[in-house]
Amino acid sequence: MTDIVTGRTLRSLRRAIWFSFVTAPALALFCVFIFLTFNNSLAGTFLNEARGLVAGTPADKVRVCAPPLNTAGDGHVTPPVLTPPCEPVLTDAADWQRSADSSIRDAYKILVILGAFTWWFCNGMAGFKDTGRWLKGKAMKINAVRRAVHGGHGKQDKE
Repeated sequence: MTDIVTGRTLRSLRRAIWFSFVTAPALALFCVFIFLTFNNSLAGTFLNEARGLVAGTPADKVRVCAPPLNTAGDGHVTPPVLTPPCEPVLTDAADWQRSADSSIRDAYKILVILGAFTWWFCNGMAGFKDTGRWLKGKAMKINAVRRAVHGGHGKQDKE
């Protein structure tokens, strides 16, 4: 009987991990890709961004768009602009690469969390309860073996 419960629990846990770490992020990125290809040419967008990042810059620098510095003291309010103004500045390519990699990792982590929540929402609480019971049973077995090896320090000694 415990082999069946263990098998079901491990299968449920494996499905949750696979969905959270692989299926959900892949589906989200696929949907973003399809959305981007319907709006304009994806290859053209990549080429324009690449040219904008490195055009006329030294080999170890990239050009990024930074918001302009705020000038205070004029006393009048500037009218709102639909697109935010941009001041092109040169930044270190390694710093930009670390920042872009970090953004990609953060997006992946968010997709994993959303995938886990989606799996839990679609499969209900039963999978988590079974997994919790199974983990508790395994922990109790490990503690029993540990007590037996170390001479026992617990309820068994009092009897």
